[in-house]
Amino acid sequence: MAQSILDARDILSGEQGMIKATLPDGRVMTVMHAKNIETTISFEKEQVPILGKRGKGNRKTGETYSGTMTLYYVDSTFRKLAEQYKDTGEDFYFDMTITNEDKTTHTGKQIIVLRDCNFDEMILAKLDADSSILEEDVSFTFEDYIVDTEFRELDGLFED
Repeated sequence: MAQSILDARDILSGEQGMIKATLPDGRVMTVMHAKNIETTISFEKEQVPILGKRGKGNRKTGETYSGTMTLYYVDSTFRKLAEQYKDTGEDFYFDMTITNEDKTTHTGKQIIVLRDCNFDEMILAKLDADSSILEEDVSFTFEDYIVDTEFRELDGLFED
């Protein structure tokens, strides 16, 4: 049986990864100006009264998907898509592929594909006399996701 202690070498570096966006026109963009990204699933639950119990049970009834990312303010691609939406009324959706891969670990890599991402808000123009580096925080939703590639199972994670 494997030892059930985490090996420090299996902890991933947060710096090792890549984001790619598949734009509405089919071009694939390496989002190299991303500083960080985080996506979440929020589970919607309904409380369920149960005969014979004082407490109520909780039952999942749905889920919503959202995310945030910080970008260095160096690219106009999404601002041009927003302008296109302003001019035509046609909203823009895109897919994002997020890869975690730290080659110094035993865990391999994980690839998550977010489907139909759509920004909630974005900065149109920005100046800041107190900042030597311009960044922008972007929030977004997405409609679906797939776990395309899983991390390798850590030794000792599950009992035999």
